[in-house]
Amino acid sequence: MSVRQLLAGLLIFCAYPQAGAQDSSLTYDRINLSVNVQKEIENDLLIASLYTQEEALQQSQVAERINATMQWVLDITDEERSVQMQTTQYNTYPVSDRNNRLTGWRGRQGIRLQSTDVETLTRLLGALQQKLAIESMTYGISKASRSAAEESLITEAITQFQKRAGLITSEMGRTDYRVVAMNINTQPNRPSPLPYQSRALAIEADIAAPVVELGLQTVVVSIAATIELDMPR
Repeated sequence: MSVRQLLAGLLIFCAYPQAGAQDSSLTYDRINLSVNVQKEIENDLLIASLYTQEEALQQSQVAERINATMQWVLDITDEERSVQMQTTQYNTYPVSDRNNRLTGWRGRQGIRLQSTDVETLTRLLGALQQKLAIESMTYGISKASRSAAEESLITEAITQFQKRAGLITSEMGRTDYRVVAMNINTQPNRPSPLPYQSRALAIEADIAAPVVELGLQTVVVSIAATIELDMPR
C-alpha cells in the first residue's frame, strides 16, 4: 500500500466520527409552548408614610421639637405589635427672607408604617394625625399571601402545561415528549397608591381615621417551555 493510499484511508476514517457528532447535535420537532394562569386575591397589606415638620429660629430648637414628636410616636406605635414602624429621611435646612437673610430653620422627619392588620393601622393613623401628616398610603399583598397564591398557581400552570403538551404530542401522531427548557415567571409585587389628601399638621385634636378599601389584585404565573417530540416509529 502506498503512502498516498494510507493517508486517504485515514482521512475517510476521521471523517466518519465528525459526521456522527454533527448528526447527534441535530434536533427535530421542537415546539415552543406557553401557559398563563391568574387569580384575584385580596390585598392584605397597608403601607403609610407620615411626616412631622417644625420651624424655629435655632436649628437646635427644630431638632428638639422633632425629637420630642418622634418619641411621642414611638411611645404610641410600640404598643401595637402588629404594626411595623421605620423612620425615614430626616432633613434640616435654613429659611431665608426675600433679601436672602437667614430667618430661621425648618426640619422634617418621616416614618413608614405597614401592617396586615389594616383595622389597627388605620386606627393608629387617626391617632398619629394629632401631630403628623399623612403623606401617602399604598396597598399590596403580603409576602406570605403572595407566596401561597403563587405556589397554587404554579401547580395549576404545570398541570395545564402537561395537558397541552400531551395534546400536541397526540395530535402530531407521537407517543411521548421531553422538556428541553422551561421558565416559570411570576410578577413582582407593586404596591398601588390609595387616593388620600394630606392634612395640615396638628390642626385638630381629634382627627378621624382614614377610610380604607384595599380591593383585589391579580397574581399571574406564566410558563414558557420548549418540548421535543419523540421520533415517529
